[in-house]
Amino acid sequence: PQNVDTTYVPQVGDAVVYFRQGHEEQLCQFPEAQCQRSYLPWEEFPDMKAAEHCEIVDIKYMFPAANEASDNSIFCLLSLARMPLTVEKSSGSQAFAVGQPVKARWKRGTRFNGVIAACNGDGTYRVHFEDGDVEAKEPEEDMALQTFNVSFRKTHMPEFVIPLYLFQ
Repeated sequence: PQNVDTTYVPQVGDAVVYFRQGHEEQLCQFPEAQCQRSYLPWEEFPDMKAAEHCEIVDIKYMFPAANEASDNSIFCLLSLARMPLTVEKSSGSQAFAVGQPVKARWKRGTRFNGVIAACNGDGTYRVHFEDGDVEAKEPEEDMALQTFNVSFRKTHMPEFVIPLYLFQ
């Protein structure tokens, strides 16, 4: 079919691939989007790869700011959770998977970036933190997904968030 619109419309729960370079290029193209310039995901997650597997966990649709060009499209603010490429969930109802990036409380205090190394089967996990520390029995309630927000809009530029099935 000739006139088929192949525009990707993100949905909560979609598995996607986030491309840092494309995000940086879009921020340069839309300098008036200052809310996105103050928060750069690769600064919060220094281990972020050039292509990062994520899941969309929230979407907020927004109108362009008053100081933006009138032909800019409605955009959405995507909340993306970093995910492992392969999910090896253990049996039971555990919320996190081996290899999944998380924010976990060190000694039940401040949350730090880490990765699930093992599911213990009792609602706790072995977490390896970025600085090399290890927590052998981190309770599920003390952990959260590593998430970051990006604005997503239809432009003439290459997409920086694409469905995972197009990447594989």
